[in-house]
Parts: sequence; C-alpha cells; structure tokens
Amino acid sequence: MAAPDARKRRPDRDAEQQEAGQDDGDPEDITMIKNVLKSMGVEEFEPGVVDTLLQYAYRHVTDVVESAAVIAGQARRERKDVTYDDLKLALRMQQGLLQGHPPTAETLKAMAGERNGRPLPVVARPGQGPASRVVGLDKKDWQTYVRLPAEDRCTVMPNYRPLKLKESRENP
Repeated sequence: MAAPDARKRRPDRDAEQQEAGQDDGDPEDITMIKNVLKSMGVEEFEPGVVDTLLQYAYRHVTDVVESAAVIAGQARRERKDVTYDDLKLALRMQQGLLQGHPPTAETLKAMAGERNGRPLPVVARPGQGPASRVVGLDKKDWQTYVRLPAEDRCTVMPNYRPLKLKESRENP
C-alpha cells in the first residue's frame, strides 16, 4: 500500500501557521517530524532523513491498522469495523514483533533444567513391541532409551565417502 502524499496541505492549518509565523511551506506531517527531531536535540540533518522517518511512520501506522482489521475479521465483524480494542491489540502485537527480546540465559537454564529433569519414557527393547507386555515381559526387560531410525535413514550420518587421492606419477 503506497503512503499518502506527504505534500498535501490543509488550508485550515495553513492559516493558523501563517498567523503564528510558523509556516515554512512544509506540510503538517513533515513539520511534525522536524519538531520531533528538534525536541531530541537534532538541529542539522540531511533532507532524506525526514522523508525516511515519514515513510516509516506511514508504514507502521498502515501495518497496525491492517492488523487491527484482521483482528476484527477474526472476531467475526466486518474488517472495516475496527474498534479501539482491536487497535490496542494490533499495536501490542506489532511492538512484540518489532521489539521482541530473547529470553535471558537464566530463563533458558531454568527451562532446560525443568525439561531435562523429566525421565525418558519407558519403552520395550528393540524388537519387542508393545504386544510383549501382554505376553508377560518382566519389568526388568524394559529399558529407557531413545528410538532412532535405521542408520541409513539418519540425517546426522555423513552422506558422502571421501575419495582417496591418487598420487600422480609425475612428481616434480
């Protein structure tokens, strides 16, 4: 979706800006971006900076509104009937996507400890399926192990054989 023309001017705002002596010929959105930059202490910048920030703002707003429309559709409403709650949820989703942080090392260690603390499932020895329980296989004959596919089907096995290099008969 293309960004709306940033050069559009609003006559009512133009008159207000001219009266206040703030009219420098820029549309309202560009003036707002410049004011944000000035408030952050940025006095000098290349002309493309304002256009880039304006495109980013339009893209971000468009993404949030489109996500809100999808949320409205999931709520079995018309996509054009976007509510304030839809916008809030869409904004939270966008922020999560843009500013997602990976879990800390401590969190990962705790999760791994919890997962690795669980015992492996008890299964029959190879060649003895679940039917062997019925025939009276003792508990001591059961082992805990991980079933792996046959060696020719394992993806961790190398699928190549190195060739022996033949020494050339012509040694310089």
